[in-house]
Amino acid sequence: MSTIQYTSFIAAKLTGNYVVDRFLGLASFNPLYFNDGTPNPETCLPICRPDQLAEVKEANDIAGYVTETASKETGLAVGTPVIVGTDDSGAEAISTGVVAPGKMMIQFGSSIYMILGTKELVDDERLWREEFIVPGLCDISAGTNAAGSLTKWYRNTIFPDALELEQNGGPDAYITMMQDLDKIPVGSDGLITLPYFAGERTPINDPLARGILFGLTLAHTRQHMYRSALESVAYSVNQQLKIMLEHDVPIDQIFAVGGGVKNDLWMQIVADVTGKEISTPAITVGASFGDALMAASGIKYSGFESFNKLTDFIKPGKTYHPNKENHEAYKKYQNIYDSLYPATVNLMHCLSD
Repeated sequence: MSTIQYTSFIAAKLTGNYVVDRFLGLASFNPLYFNDGTPNPETCLPICRPDQLAEVKEANDIAGYVTETASKETGLAVGTPVIVGTDDSGAEAISTGVVAPGKMMIQFGSSIYMILGTKELVDDERLWREEFIVPGLCDISAGTNAAGSLTKWYRNTIFPDALELEQNGGPDAYITMMQDLDKIPVGSDGLITLPYFAGERTPINDPLARGILFGLTLAHTRQHMYRSALESVAYSVNQQLKIMLEHDVPIDQIFAVGGGVKNDLWMQIVADVTGKEISTPAITVGASFGDALMAASGIKYSGFESFNKLTDFIKPGKTYHPNKENHEAYKKYQNIYDSLYPATVNLMHCLSD
């Protein structure tokens, strides 16, 4: 039972069967399994018996059926089919149409998580790569540790008056924080943030990395600082996109999901920095929608028989088109951003020590 996680737990409670989807089983627990999904006794035995591992299946395979006991506890009908399921980011990627090469999701939550469908595995230690949920599809994934958590830090630490105003019946603090940010020019008047406030995942994979506000002057305001924070997340996204493109993989469509997509200026900044169209989905319930699509596929519901058919039900809501002038201006700041970590990593580690 060492590979049990929340979807496995729920499936087991409903059906009595212990399963894990291939995407998680082979990506997150790969030392315990061979590539074909069978247990690896050599790596299992120091931890558990091979027969204690959850069975690896496809995410939309039927894990089993609701038992009488589970029916009494949940109200679900006995015999209701239950699919294996997957993790939140994987399901959210399915909800945005990552079912073919070139389709990409950027998840704007407390952190950033990116998943790009590819034809084959890409060998690059700076990023993560694995076989994806969709059979025959691989992916490149990447992550930025601080996104929504960074904006929350700004709200609580730099804009406490906006939070107090909200708590006293005023507008949402994040709306107040956005006032006049659109009047600040590209690059925040020469202020660049490294968003490594909680270390960083890809592409540096360094838990000891530290945040930086580079270029501060007496002319900068907290609005400059906040816009620079939003830009820094866009720089991080673009840095990872550039690494992906080094491998000649197509990026045909990008869907942005999560709480951050409510911020129109932030999404426009991401489009301007990357030079790519950024769309938000018409249906925004995210991972739950992806789970529903996989469940329909799992039971071969009419119109949902295969993953490829799921795209018929995934439509863009709003699309942010890059401003070419802004994109060219951002290139200078992107270059500085890319250079900041290599120039300061030794000093960061000294602080951590």
